[in-house]
Amino acid sequence: MAPAKKHSIIKTYWTLIAPLMSKVFAAFLILANVCIFMPWTFRIFSTNNNVCNMGVVLLPITVLINLLVIPATLTLINKTRNHNKFLIVNFLSASWTMYWLNLFLTAR
Repeated sequence: MAPAKKHSIIKTYWTLIAPLMSKVFAAFLILANVCIFMPWTFRIFSTNNNVCNMGVVLLPITVLINLLVIPATLTLINKTRNHNKFLIVNFLSASWTMYWLNLFLTAR
């Protein structure tokens, strides 16, 4: 009698859950960009009278977070949602976005 293969169960589970996780991370990135980070970027561009020129410091962060929309939209639109590379990129992007979102919203 052959032993049961545990890695096949994990692989099956991963192939089922990975596309869903990728879609969730991509949707979060797009929602956070459209609702929060893009208006902040436009506000920084439109006003030059920020306190101590903090807009100059925050602008590269918000622009880089805005660029993270590209892999998120590729994940939602194309058939690349099954690729593990996009899942890893979207996970790291969502983590980074949540970090900066937490810092921006809790700053005093």
